[in-house]
Amino acid sequence: MLLVISIFIIIAVVNTDVPLIHDRVMVPSGVINETLGADVNSDQDIQAANIKHDRVMVPSVVISETLGADVKSDQGVQAANIIIPGDAARAYLESEVTTNPKVKFQGQGMITLTFDDARKDFARVAVPIMQRYHLTATTFAITGWTDGSYNPSWSTKSGADGACSITQLQYCNSLGFEIAAHGDQHMNTEADLNACIVKLNQWGITRDGKVETFASPNNTVNSANISVNSKWFADAGLSCARSGIAVGSTNINVLNNMVYPPNNKYMLTASIITSKTTFTQLLPILQDAIKNKKWCILELHSILNPGDLGYGNDMWYWDASNFTQLCEWLSQMPESDGLVTTMRDGFKYASE
Repeated sequence: MLLVISIFIIIAVVNTDVPLIHDRVMVPSGVINETLGADVNSDQDIQAANIKHDRVMVPSVVISETLGADVKSDQGVQAANIIIPGDAARAYLESEVTTNPKVKFQGQGMITLTFDDARKDFARVAVPIMQRYHLTATTFAITGWTDGSYNPSWSTKSGADGACSITQLQYCNSLGFEIAAHGDQHMNTEADLNACIVKLNQWGITRDGKVETFASPNNTVNSANISVNSKWFADAGLSCARSGIAVGSTNINVLNNMVYPPNNKYMLTASIITSKTTFTQLLPILQDAIKNKKWCILELHSILNPGDLGYGNDMWYWDASNFTQLCEWLSQMPESDGLVTTMRDGFKYASE
């Protein structure tokens, strides 16, 4: 029997097929070495590790006791999670991980990756890919989904894996990813926005105690209601809000790219990526932003691998292979041509 081990190091995930030995979860020492930079030595006299298929296999309980990690296994789905706690994770973060450490804005084009709902696959799949290419992003959290007070319709579809936990959001925030507002109960009302902001502040998921950006649930902010919404956006202390696609545009269109400064800071437009979107379709939009020095915001939801919960259940996900191709392309973009930035920082740059 094979068991998939997921090691969460500040939500960086490593998957590896390993056996159960004497009914114990075993982790290959190479995974620990590569992920944590820890040295694992086997001592066959005390049997602290086992040799299996020429690999040193370490009992997960050893990792738990040594690192203070929380080990959770579910043999029903053949999976186990090893979650490194805050202090150890933070130390790893400060010494090893950076996202876009040398970004400088000099009027070039900008690309912003945004993820609606703060789905668990953002932490599990998208963030490790972005870390690999030293990219950053913004995710818009539905705080009620995170704390269990709201159950969205897509939780049985592409969002079947659930929402990020508070701890995962805190880790993502520590990594430099922006955690922004998407409502507490996914409603486009002043009360729901304020409830979301209160929770994000209570959880310590802000920068300088502020939630600065918001994505309108279901993209319902438009020219007919913007005057009313603008007032409570301003009262809530938001610097900007994303609200869908440009008038006369389609989901994927250069018309959704914005000039500097944006025409309306509370109606920022985005190109919406669905399961049917190809990288080939996306490329002209990216190239337009770079060539014409515009701001391109991409709106994504789930990033899933084939076989993941929710894969194929609706259109609100993107295959992880497509997302990896996008991240690789962005990482090869010269900084003088374009920046990958959060929505918070993108608005700041675009308004300078």
